[in-house]
Amino acid sequence: GVTSIQVGDTHSCAQTQAGDVKCWGNNIYGNVGDGSNTTGSTPVNVVGLGPGVLSVSPGGNHTCAVLDTGAAKCWGLNFDGQLGSGTNTTSSVPVDVVRQ
Repeated sequence: GVTSIQVGDTHSCAQTQAGDVKCWGNNIYGNVGDGSNTTGSTPVNVVGLGPGVLSVSPGGNHTCAVLDTGAAKCWGLNFDGQLGSGTNTTSSVPVDVVRQ
């Protein structure tokens, strides 16, 4: 049921036919979005996205997803504001990208 796989610098993510996202790899900054910082080689479900993800894009140590509602969510390292949340707080679960 996997429709696409995207690869970041230190982790990877797959989208399923149901619109869910699963990620695996380096998770020191919460890169895989499962609410933990546990690195692993087995795909885990990203918390709080559910079905309806149109696209997912892993970066260096963070990941962003576009939802079918038009919203965007990101998770992982946020030292330089990569998550677009209006803060520099790293998150191991998806947070809303702030719209301006």
